[in-house]
Amino acid sequence: MEELLEREDELSVLRGLVDDARVGRGGTVLVEGPAGSGKTALLRALRSSVDDVRVLRAVGGELEREFPFGVVRQLFEREVHGSDEARRARLLAGAAEHAAPIVGAAVASASASDASFATLHGLYWLAAALAEEAPLLLVVDDAHWCDAPSLRFLVFLARRAIELPLLVCVGTRVNEPGAEVELLGALTDAPGATIVRPAPLSSTSVRRLFAHTAPEDAVATAIETTGGNPLLLRELVRSLAGAPVTAAAVRAAVPSSVTRSVQRRLNRLDSEARAVARALAVLGDASLLGDDAAPALRALRELELVEDDPPRFVHPLVRAAVAEPVIAAERDALHHRAARRLRERRDAEEDVVLHLLAASPIGEPWAVDALREAARRAAAEGAPDAAVRRLRRALEEFDAVGPDAAIAAVPDLAPATAAGARLALVLELGLTAATAGDPAAREYLDEAARADDPAVAAQALEAIRVAPGDDLETTAATLRGALDRLPAGELQDRIAGQLLNSLMMDLRLAPRRAETLAALDENRGVLAHRTYDAAAGDGSAAQVLALAERALAGRPFTEPRAIERPTLFWVLVALIAADGAAAVDAALADAEATARRHRTRLGGAFVSFLRAEWALAFGSPAVAEAEARASAEVFTLAMGNTVALGAGGALVRALVLLDRVDEADAVVAQFPGDDQLAHGWGATLAWNARADVRLAQSRAADALADLDRIRAVTDAFGWQRMVPGHHAGRRARALLAAGRPDEARADAEREAADGTRRGIATFVAQAYAALGEGETAIQHLGPSARANAEAAFAYGLALRQGGQRAEARKHLTDARDLAARHDLVALAARASEELVVAGGKPKRAALQGAAALTPSERRMAEHAARGLSNREIAETLFVTRKTVEFTLGNAYSKLGIRSRTQLAEALALG
Repeated sequence: MEELLEREDELSVLRGLVDDARVGRGGTVLVEGPAGSGKTALLRALRSSVDDVRVLRAVGGELEREFPFGVVRQLFEREVHGSDEARRARLLAGAAEHAAPIVGAAVASASASDASFATLHGLYWLAAALAEEAPLLLVVDDAHWCDAPSLRFLVFLARRAIELPLLVCVGTRVNEPGAEVELLGALTDAPGATIVRPAPLSSTSVRRLFAHTAPEDAVATAIETTGGNPLLLRELVRSLAGAPVTAAAVRAAVPSSVTRSVQRRLNRLDSEARAVARALAVLGDASLLGDDAAPALRALRELELVEDDPPRFVHPLVRAAVAEPVIAAERDALHHRAARRLRERRDAEEDVVLHLLAASPIGEPWAVDALREAARRAAAEGAPDAAVRRLRRALEEFDAVGPDAAIAAVPDLAPATAAGARLALVLELGLTAATAGDPAAREYLDEAARADDPAVAAQALEAIRVAPGDDLETTAATLRGALDRLPAGELQDRIAGQLLNSLMMDLRLAPRRAETLAALDENRGVLAHRTYDAAAGDGSAAQVLALAERALAGRPFTEPRAIERPTLFWVLVALIAADGAAAVDAALADAEATARRHRTRLGGAFVSFLRAEWALAFGSPAVAEAEARASAEVFTLAMGNTVALGAGGALVRALVLLDRVDEADAVVAQFPGDDQLAHGWGATLAWNARADVRLAQSRAADALADLDRIRAVTDAFGWQRMVPGHHAGRRARALLAAGRPDEARADAEREAADGTRRGIATFVAQAYAALGEGETAIQHLGPSARANAEAAFAYGLALRQGGQRAEARKHLTDARDLAARHDLVALAARASEELVVAGGKPKRAALQGAAALTPSERRMAEHAARGLSNREIAETLFVTRKTVEFTLGNAYSKLGIRSRTQLAEALALG
């Protein structure tokens, strides 16, 4: 082992960070420097100098950078497999279960579209479990050759390492061609990240390398020409061995790279040994060289080019110098031969693929299947970008085998023609590229959508994300054509839902949607839209519930596919508008459990949006704020899609009810302009929220303008109201504020009659409360806490204005307490003010209790009250356990409790 020179300061910094990790203050450190600067030697010294710390090590490789999670496997696989059954079960419990396929403890099965996040989340919990047993040091050398999925995990972990007894230590070159620069940069941005850059060697160490035989001018020249790089200095000393050491000799001998020194040594070998050296440099695996390579490997060791265990070049620069002159044809031949040889080995499937990817197409049918299977593994394990590269290459191999062998290359696709087989393969590529967020996905899907096979065409069309700027009429016609060719089944259900979803994106297509909905045979997707139409139209609460029960038969939200697509959420939106609080809560409980089980951020964001809507209708706007913010973390307003607008709209409406109108207005300012909004369902979500803000700002005319925009859309689709977020008394309140009382009364009476006829108590209570007819309003109380509090307030206000102060105080107190318990801050404040006027005592603002909880505290407390452990809450909300412990501690303090068992009662009491 080479002597470590002048690295005491750097090693001291690294040891100090390990000491911090020992006491729970984890972090990240990057050891950066050019090739040959001594990074590996420094990391080796760190590993050998620490005790009472579990050290897991991995090394990136040029060829292996195409191996998804290859570095992660190096880190954890041996540790997990070396555990007994009980320990392995403990390490892979809960969310860590999603890491099991990566470390070879389970077979991956893709069940959620964002398997990548589930895998990262699982690996984090595996690392956390290991760190709980003993402080953990993860050392990754040559990270500039690290595969992208492993780097994404290191970034994910580095952002959370500060709360664990864990140090992530990464050695990397700067500005290395082909490196994942953005991901490496993200590591440096991790909280508390430290960067260590090994300094050039000084004259003292140079003299030591020359055994103190070099004069001062030769030492100075050596430092000048090598930049003090340890590897270059050692090569210089090697080059001058046995020769006089002078400044001139140093200047003549020092290599501008290692190449010249290496080539000089290789030239001493015969042609067979040089061929073995080139093969080892290209393939990186001596086991692929054959038994006859042993003499050549011995010769390479004698020249100090190769080291043992396993045989490999002594430094990546040495390997690069040997590989540099190898021509493309020879490289391809070596990789092709390696791929064929590895096919005969057990559990070498990924190694086969690495060699296929490193060369030009091999032109053999088996390669197509090998690449497709590798793509499936990569996608299931959460590396969709690697899956895309494998499928692109599979398509190249498919084209290379020729039409006669094409069908045989993809027997599982059962194509009738080579052209059909190719389009089925293009569909695979397009679906995977869409999951990976690859911009080329649309091109592949458009091509696959033209397939004669209706199932291929339909799946491609389903995956195409329809956007407002698209030709929606053509899209709808194409979807309908594919639907007509499909047999009954799940795919037909999904395409029907996709077709109807696309027809809701533009009010100009409203007549087409009505015709299509009426003509389609009943299936789950069609039922979802009919349920929505019943709620938005003239259906009674009983009719909406009956349709919803059929649409949700079999509890579809227990499957990830249902929560990652919008179609079935129309049913929940409809139920919310029909006072179906319990039915929606049950369905969302299924959806939340599915999102938690599969760790799907996409599905979780859909579920959070609908939970926010549920909380706005029946629960607490504080909960709605937390859920809407969680959804908005995935669906940002910049995306401009329906769910993004829905999450933003729910957040705005919650903030208004929480009496934070300025914050709500700031979110509204981020909405797309009216000219950018689609004239369909999504646009109404923005206008609906904006109307609430304008009304709270006493800008009644602006609120009415937004409500008129909504009415234009609902009229076009043949609906009577906006769903979700409809508030039966809102237009009447705006008309009253605008000085139009007669219109306000007519509007409210119409809505009250409509709610009575349809059996929706909430609408009746809201309408009468808006008119100030509280005595009537409180006779129609339903599941909506907000509507019930508004009814009590309206009655108390009317009594106070009528001089019945004692009776008024009773109802105003009820309104205030109900509003406070459900975080209706603005309404609670108004009720308190009126109560004082009626002769009651003022109530201080809550510095304690549920009303004082932040959205994050409230959300975690709600989960804890439902029985989730701290770890389960952390896994559900994708935060660390320490974050949960800290946040719940704050919540307990504000609620004045000490035990989890007291949470439910404390939250209910407010």
